[in-house]
This record gives sequence, structure tokens and C-alpha cells, in this order.
Amino acid sequence: MAGAGSRVTLEGMTVEELPPDELYDGATSMLMLHFIQGMEAKRKFMTSLTARLKPGAPLILAAVNAELESPAHKIMMNAWREHMLCAGVTREEWDYFAASLGRDSDPISSEETVTLLSECGFTHITRYFGAFWVEGYYASRI
Repeated sequence: MAGAGSRVTLEGMTVEELPPDELYDGATSMLMLHFIQGMEAKRKFMTSLTARLKPGAPLILAAVNAELESPAHKIMMNAWREHMLCAGVTREEWDYFAASLGRDSDPISSEETVTLLSECGFTHITRYFGAFWVEGYYASRI
């Protein structure tokens, strides 16, 4: 971990299981927010995360952000499929992945993600990455 090993602790538990009286210097949430079903459950997760961070602590978040009913859906899915198939993903794996969007996952739009972060106590929300529907955000706890 580039020399950070002595300063970093990996916790194998949910946010809600972390000690409520211990505040952390930062957090990451990588490619899992879209698996939390429903906006209220997403809000509960983000609120629990906020409560366990020190003021000013950074959050690095990445998620699939998509509007599955948008006119761009078909175009984006075609582009993503071609990219993944060219990268060695099998047609069967692609079909499973494509069918899982909205069934096994609950992506929200970019705008909803930014609003969620803001409502749950984050500021300086900055999109730092985007590829197809995967987006990364940096934010600071208020």
C-alpha cells in the first residue's frame, strides 16, 4: 500500500457495525452503492457513513450511475457491450451483466448521486472519473 500499511486499517464489516463513537479519517465506497436497493436504503447507508467520519474527512465513491429509462440507454449499452466484448468478456457474461442492471442493482442518476451526497453531509463534491456508466466522486464530510 505504498507505505500506508501502518496508517491504514481495513475493516471487514458493514458501516452500521463500526463503533458509533469512533470517527475515521476517510472512507471509500467502491462499486457498491448501486447494489443497495432503494433511495431510502442508500440514504441510510450514506448517513451512517457520514456519522462515522471526522469533519473534513474525504470520501472516494465510485458507482454505476445510470438512468435506465433514458433515451441514451440503448446507445450507452451498445457502446459498453462492444467495449466489454473487445476486452474479452464473453457474450454470456455480457448478457448476464446487461440483464442485472435494474434487477440485481439499483443505479441512480449522476444528479441523484450528487444530491444524495449533499443531503447526507458531504461538500466539495467533485466527479473525478467516468467511463460508460461508472462514475467516481470525491467529497468532503461537512
